[in-house]
Amino acid sequence: HLTYYAIFCTIAALVLLIYSYGTGSITGMIIAVLSGIGWGTYLIAFEKASYKDLEQPATIFYVMSLTLICYFLYSVVMRTMYVPGTREVFFMVTSSLGLVTAMILTAKGVVLIGSPSVAFISLFEPITCVITDILFYRAVPQGIQWAGYFLMLLSIVLVTIADTAKNKA
Repeated sequence: HLTYYAIFCTIAALVLLIYSYGTGSITGMIIAVLSGIGWGTYLIAFEKASYKDLEQPATIFYVMSLTLICYFLYSVVMRTMYVPGTREVFFMVTSSLGLVTAMILTAKGVVLIGSPSVAFISLFEPITCVITDILFYRAVPQGIQWAGYFLMLLSIVLVTIADTAKNKA
């Protein structure tokens, strides 16, 4: 039952955060929600699909290739495609290295603790962004945003407790 409470906390956190930042970009919110659903689906499918038996570099190559194709198609449809400069290429290469490292660690995490746990632990990413904003940009969240971040953290704790209890049983 703790997992259901965690799901409720996550949804409530998202509603609070969307409300706190305003509804300036409905398209952006829809893309963010679809991205989250896609990420969760990917993690759960990764644990259950036949491609989990592939070597990690091959899996990462296929996932990254699919992502590249999606971004390419999106840029064609939105007419935002252009040839990047040297500086942009450097940033793309370095961020790609970080992304590949994250994909390797995520795949290892799915093997070690399971995809539902990894999906919920992924909720730490926005919390990490908030901490970075506070430390480097001095951007302190407002009250309702703190409530949303607290609910995200609570959902992670609830899933961790539920997984621990399930593993002991």
